[in-house]
Amino acid sequence: TLMFPLSPLRLVGDYDFLIFIYMVSVWIPVSLILMSLAMPGPYTSVGVSRFLLFVTLMEPAYFASLLTPMIIISSQYKPVYSIYVTSTNVWKYWLNPYTIPPLILALVASIVVLQAKAMFNPFNIPEAEQEIIAGFETEFSGPVLGIALLLHDIDVVITALSIVYILLGGPYPYPHTSIPGVIILIIKYLAVILVATIIRNTYGRFRIEQALYILLKYALIPSIIAVILALIYIAI
Repeated sequence: TLMFPLSPLRLVGDYDFLIFIYMVSVWIPVSLILMSLAMPGPYTSVGVSRFLLFVTLMEPAYFASLLTPMIIISSQYKPVYSIYVTSTNVWKYWLNPYTIPPLILALVASIVVLQAKAMFNPFNIPEAEQEIIAGFETEFSGPVLGIALLLHDIDVVITALSIVYILLGGPYPYPHTSIPGVIILIIKYLAVILVATIIRNTYGRFRIEQALYILLKYALIPSIIAVILALIYIAI
């Protein structure tokens, strides 16, 4: 969160977005996978294999969906590919008819990715209780279980915050310290969580091939299209 405008002490620089992606999309999944593989078991192995399948689709989709506003804004503002700069300026491009389509595609993809990262229905396959007990978390206990749950919860919260800031612009054009800014920020965050909750309570768990197809169709492909549209926009 040091890269978000929410932090009083911010890390701002060229390509700080890549550091953020490394910490969220690489470090957290790899940590969970290594923790699971250190405690082998039949249910754990199945859960890890399912989690790996999810990671191969949801993390690239997450990267591409957040990359879309980065591309658009870095063409006109510096530092380039900066979370802070993108967060404070992306709201302007929701008013531009040429940039609305890629931003909408990126937003849809990121919401689907949030469901998968949180392992909410219909994407709770890696820890399907009725099938594989707790999946990759089956053998966890004590401090290891606590760390795994903490990493998972941090991943979900940071993903939601990244959607609110990088795609929706956080409280801007109002500052954080203003009443309108606080209200807008809370409304946007709750709206993202509400959408995720509605989807969770609307759908049952998909079969693994169905879930992967949904991730491909509604997350990875739209996010790639959004990146292409963003590149076309800055090239024109």
